[in-house]
Amino acid sequence: MAVEGGRATDHILKWAVNLKRTFEEKLRLGKFPGTRILGYDWNEKVKDFVPNPEKAKGIQTLFEEFAEGRLGFEAGGRRLASFGILTSTGKPLPRSYVQKILTNRLYMGVIVWKGETYEGKFTPLVTVELFEKVQKMISKRSRPRKVKRKHNFPFCGIFRCSCGAMITAQWAKGHGGIYRYYRCSRKVHHQPCNEPYIREEQVVSQCMNALRPFALSPQEAAELHDIIEREGKKELQTLVTSLQQIDVKLEPLEEQHRNLRRLALTGTFSDEEYRESKEELVIEQTRLKQEKRRLQKTRENYWIEPARRLVNTLKTLGQADITKNLPEISGIVQKIGTNHVISRKTVSFSFSPKYDFIPSLLASARVASATFVSFGGDRFPQSSKWCAVEGLNL
Repeated sequence: MAVEGGRATDHILKWAVNLKRTFEEKLRLGKFPGTRILGYDWNEKVKDFVPNPEKAKGIQTLFEEFAEGRLGFEAGGRRLASFGILTSTGKPLPRSYVQKILTNRLYMGVIVWKGETYEGKFTPLVTVELFEKVQKMISKRSRPRKVKRKHNFPFCGIFRCSCGAMITAQWAKGHGGIYRYYRCSRKVHHQPCNEPYIREEQVVSQCMNALRPFALSPQEAAELHDIIEREGKKELQTLVTSLQQIDVKLEPLEEQHRNLRRLALTGTFSDEEYRESKEELVIEQTRLKQEKRRLQKTRENYWIEPARRLVNTLKTLGQADITKNLPEISGIVQKIGTNHVISRKTVSFSFSPKYDFIPSLLASARVASATFVSFGGDRFPQSSKWCAVEGLNL
């Protein structure tokens, strides 16, 4: 029995050693050694995980909308449910699981296995930049305000009062009906604040007045998209140069990686120092390689896709029914505005640098035209001259 027990132990040890070698080999090849990644399917043909078309899109959407501040953890679970990502009992994923997804580096193409970081060769679902933006948003929300009941107040969390406190909202009765009001939360050093309440329809009206100069008609949006496409074709001329520049940046990183391994073997670094240094190198390599793959795949430079999204956002403002979509309006106000304040029943916000040039650009482009487009009851001239489209280089 002792001999048989010894043989069994030998078999277990041999199995464990082989398993460790298998994991190490997979990690060396950039493959995740686990058995499952949410949003991916195992492909037996390529022996690796590949994005599931529907679920991968859901996770990408979760990252994008969370980064824009349009979703929280709980709402993120419901958003994933719309893409068919549910618990085994058919319910939306809980807050803790949504947070686990949003902090999982696998989705940006980086494997963390037993405290060590490796570069993944599988297709990432988000860029390093988007992943890091989400981490900042999570950190910002690390101490969320607790409420007893969830209400749908689309402009909460955007505006501040003149006293510095955040603007909150509530239901109230008045003038024969029930209305939604926005008011100061009065949570700055318990200081008194005399700012009056403002009804939601007034907030919407004033926001639309501020956004009106940004609106694009469908024709203008189509014209700008055509120009962006033409500019994109010009990028082909600089594609090779851009790829070479990335290779130049990658080359010293590879050498640093080799030097780091040598230093670790000689005991110059502690295990913790080695892991931290390796993590920084792997993330930078992943970032550069993602940019290289994107350039090779799309043959476009970094500004084109943001410019397309910008035009689509401005086109949304020109839709006749936009005033009925309050979440859309609040999302645009948050996206393109900054320094949001409500004081004396007046809504005010400035525009971030990459958007503040747009009204003057549109005005100058339309001034010579006799063709008018309608927006919110007003009429604006429309022109085919978009000579300043370089301004869209975000």
